Amino acid sequence: MNWIPGEWTFKDEAVADRFDQHVRETLPWYDLATHGVAHLIRAYVPDGGLVYDIGASTGNIARAVADTIESRSVTFIGIEPSEQMVAIYDAPGEIVQSTATEYAFEPFDVAVLFLVMMFIPVRGREQL
Repeated sequence: MNWIPGEWTFKDEAVADRFDQHVRETLPWYDLATHGVAHLIRAYVPDGGLVYDIGASTGNIARAVADTIESRSVTFIGIEPSEQMVAIYDAPGEIVQSTATEYAFEPFDVAVLFLVMMFIPVRGREQL
């Protein structure tokens, strides 16, 4: 894994380009957890609902619920602070480059923070 920068950051092209492979190698349960989150989204989002994916990375959650987004006319908004991740986002819905603590959320039906809270400083968590 010599491509990993000395100081880990999502704002690195090498990290963004290899993120999907890396996360599956280091977290063997990643796909299982993604499917669990997708199941919860399907259970709670109504027709025409709004879902936020906070820390959307490359769009794994949106890809997992692509059928629901389409069949229920769901508005799906990914929030991702990394310009590098936003550039390679490959999923249905909209991607917005912003931090979770700076984004102006509208009332929503589901918000996903999949492996995100550890990257938000404690004071930011309280605000969020």
